[in-house]
Amino acid sequence: TMFIKRIYSVPCIAAILLCMACNKDPQIERVYFEFEMPFSITPSSDTVLVGDTLYLVGDFSDSLFDAASRKKFGLNCFPFPSFMTICELTFPDKNFAFQKGATDAFDLIFDNIYGGVTGSRYANVNLLCNNNRYYFRLKIVPRRRGVFSLKITDNDVGSISLPDYLAPSTPEIKRIPTARYNRHIFNQGNTHFEIFKKHAQHALPDGNWPLLEEYGTYTFVVK
Repeated sequence: TMFIKRIYSVPCIAAILLCMACNKDPQIERVYFEFEMPFSITPSSDTVLVGDTLYLVGDFSDSLFDAASRKKFGLNCFPFPSFMTICELTFPDKNFAFQKGATDAFDLIFDNIYGGVTGSRYANVNLLCNNNRYYFRLKIVPRRRGVFSLKITDNDVGSISLPDYLAPSTPEIKRIPTARYNRHIFNQGNTHFEIFKKHAQHALPDGNWPLLEEYGTYTFVVK
């Protein structure tokens, strides 16, 4: 009888262990994406006059190149709330983050109702999306002279949860696709960076994107 009990107890224990394994919480894994978003600024000359008009335009497919995986992914018009920072470069010994805000030095004319100035440094840049294309357009009209630089940054940098299909989960691993740092690139990297380095301190390279300042800021002179 004892022998029979032992025979039956072995499969019972195995079943219990298997059940425990089935009920184990999946491992959480964040999968980071760094999408490249091309913007153009025209005219592209490094010097403009007071009263001239600069056009900042984003017009690109919602199939975006991910610099982390080196692949393209369809985003299905996923919303990316972001903002523009515009500064006057007046402190040669300080980096972009510590330069003086300069939204008051320009008339900023947005093409859609979702854009607008939100302070001395910031303005909303909310991309519209239709027929699988993102679109944004802003007129920038200088009101006074100076050396200025601008960049675009995501709201909630590093914590934008993306659609699940970008990084499918398994029973063992729950994957959370996340936008770590979208790369807003001006004029294919032709950003007058030499002027930036003359009027501001070049910050140490960002670990996520070493070319953040070189490609991700746009600098120009207003005379």
